[in-house]
Amino acid sequence: MRTRWTVAVLSMLSGCALSVWAGEGLPADVRAALKEAGAFQARGAVGAIPVAVRAAFAKAAGGESFEMAEPGAPWQVSCVIATPPGKTPLPARRLVKVFLSKSFCILFYERGGVARTNHVAIFRLTQGDATLAWRAYVPQSAGDPAGLLTAVEKGQIHPPYDL
Repeated sequence: MRTRWTVAVLSMLSGCALSVWAGEGLPADVRAALKEAGAFQARGAVGAIPVAVRAAFAKAAGGESFEMAEPGAPWQVSCVIATPPGKTPLPARRLVKVFLSKSFCILFYERGGVARTNHVAIFRLTQGDATLAWRAYVPQSAGDPAGLLTAVEKGQIHPPYDL
């Protein structure tokens, strides 16, 4: 009986919080940009991420430097950190794809830990500067601007705990 009650309360709370977040979390200018998916150029390398975005990401993540593995490269996928002596620890994030437009940089990436999760972070670009506009957990199918917009409209995104 106690378990059933706990599950019911958690279901109500999480469903309510996620539906409100999903409906109100995406800024209007970001939503408008996602509708123009053709304005974005896809890139598949960490080197394609603008320096200002790297700095803004590191700051938002609470780190001193930007650390993200290249697509397909080794990374710290689990919460068990096993770094051999004398070796550099693997990054906890791995890039999936970067999408760039004149006004936005969208980073799709994986994050390791207790569970492997898919994330998106969207940065506004202005005259050599970048600011975090929005971020979320996303389904793997939301790997480009059009897929992200579809996931948002279907309520398949979730607020992240951190970058």
